[in-house]
Amino acid sequence: MPPRTGGTITPGTNGYTITGSTIGFNGTGGQTISAFLYNNLTSSNSGARTLASSGTIGIAGVFTPGTNAYTITGSTIDFNGGGSQTISAFNYNNLTSSNSGARTLAGSGTILIAATFTPGTNSYTITGSTVEYNGSALQALPSTFTTYNNLTLNNPAGSTGFAGLTVNGLLLVATGTFTSSSNYNNVQINLNGTLSATAVSTINVTGTWTNNGAFNANSGTVIFAGSGAQTIGGTAVTTFNNLTIANAGSGVSLGQNVTVNGLLTLTNDLSTGANTLTMPAAATSGPATNAADVVGNVKRTGFVSGGSALNFGNPFNTIQINAGAAPTDITVNLVKAAPSGPIDFPNAVNRTYTITPTGGSGFSATLRLHYLDSELNGNTEGGGLNLWRFNGTGWAPIG
Repeated sequence: MPPRTGGTITPGTNGYTITGSTIGFNGTGGQTISAFLYNNLTSSNSGARTLASSGTIGIAGVFTPGTNAYTITGSTIDFNGGGSQTISAFNYNNLTSSNSGARTLAGSGTILIAATFTPGTNSYTITGSTVEYNGSALQALPSTFTTYNNLTLNNPAGSTGFAGLTVNGLLLVATGTFTSSSNYNNVQINLNGTLSATAVSTINVTGTWTNNGAFNANSGTVIFAGSGAQTIGGTAVTTFNNLTIANAGSGVSLGQNVTVNGLLTLTNDLSTGANTLTMPAAATSGPATNAADVVGNVKRTGFVSGGSALNFGNPFNTIQINAGAAPTDITVNLVKAAPSGPIDFPNAVNRTYTITPTGGSGFSATLRLHYLDSELNGNTEGGGLNLWRFNGTGWAPIG
């Protein structure tokens, strides 16, 4: 039977050989787990446990913390086995790993870190795990641990990442500000959380984006590059600096309004649904050879009479106010289908634009609208095509 104690272990300064041993704390009352080099360390029964407030609790074998309530202030747990070890789901203060053995993060549950994570040079298996940084002082993620399954930032004082950080599952910014330029699958920002891009950085997203808190774009770029359908949603409007839609699947859709202040780059369609993509006057679209579109609503603001043409979605779609009092904004809705209405368009090009200005008076505008060859429905470009306008009661060609 392994040594068990319902009281206190005071190891002293003696030298110990621990190979193969297990020490179990099994008291029904409170117990302090001393700083010591353990082989296997277990806890059972119902008593509260306090980890040593200083020094290191070394574990060369297996750590089985049980279901006890723990006080962890000041403690360090070091997985220091020369063989493979599993880092248990537990609320750690400082978590370190040393020696040469491979490490496996718990396949379920959460590994919480309230202070510092020092991963060492061990190789890690991360399948199924969630790592949560939940300290009360600013926490810096170690740059030597580059890949997480799920990563939660739950520190009101904030946390910092690094370029090259990868999250294969869910990045959850629960509280505080997390500053990083990284590669994420799914992103969720909670009400009290802020995701902040580092200056001139790139954030790659291959899954969904759910913003229920705040996003600080700085001068960075967010790229949606998943292979399946992706959604930008949440309860809060996300304002991007540069936004790139590079999805290799069915494109990206909006579940919430979005603003792009810088460059919108489309290599696949962005579908807004009932939502709106807003672009102020300084924003632009590219590249000029792009065949992708914003399908749905694009609102442009900042029109000036006699000013430059502003594009919306595809760079070949532009509006320029030539004279008169410019509207405060113009919303363009694109549907990739023939128009419907009181007359039949049997051979219409599969593209309909609805253009809605707000404010302004007596202005004239130049529109540049594009379509794709695949949308011609057998029509011949040139004199055989007419631009039709709906005047409120019917359709009429306008040349």
